[in-house]
Amino acid sequence: MRRTVWKYLLKISSAEQVLELPLGAKMVHVGLDPGASEGGPTVWAEVDPDEARMIKHRFWVHGTGHDIPPGRDHLGSVIDPPFAWHVYHSQELNKYGSDY
Repeated sequence: MRRTVWKYLLKISSAEQVLELPLGAKMVHVGLDPGASEGGPTVWAEVDPDEARMIKHRFWVHGTGHDIPPGRDHLGSVIDPPFAWHVYHSQELNKYGSDY
């Protein structure tokens, strides 16, 4: 199994953002990608680029002081002066019998 890191750009929005990542993806970092034209929070994930099975992951970006509904796991925070954005994540159980 090969491993590499892919990046996923998020919008600054508390609305749910659904992205499909390869089965077994592991989130490794949250930050700002200086090369992104939109400059929003970015999630980097370690993935197997040969994995064809995809899993839906749900992300939310909340501002400091905003309510965080249950069932969301904090991945990391991004400081983008004068704001701080907090990235939350959950994923659906999938047909492959796991919840990663």
